[in-house]
Amino acid sequence: AERNRTSQVDELKVQLSSSQEEAAAKVSELEGKVESSQGTICQMTGQISLLEGESAEKTKQLDEKESALTEAQSALTSLQESHEVEATSLRDRIASLEQESTRIAAEKDDALDEAMARV
Repeated sequence: AERNRTSQVDELKVQLSSSQEEAAAKVSELEGKVESSQGTICQMTGQISLLEGESAEKTKQLDEKESALTEAQSALTSLQESHEVEATSLRDRIASLEQESTRIAAEKDDALDEAMARV
């Protein structure tokens, strides 16, 4: 019976040793996966940092373009207002000149009629 127990103990020791080897192999495999994952995470973190930098630069460029566009729109509005004032002034001047021209033409007609009446 003792021999049988010794045989069972030896068999259990072999099974335990085999299980420990399998466990060690799994642990080693998992450690390799963890290291690989950490490397991937580091790469992705670097890529994210790079993309964030590019995004910040593009945002800055867009802000500068938006500012330039706003400035250009303001200048255009100012020019339009200036041209409207100038156009109104020119219309007023044309109307004044037309009135003056009509008055002068009427005076000439009157003067011509008086001259014709004297003759």
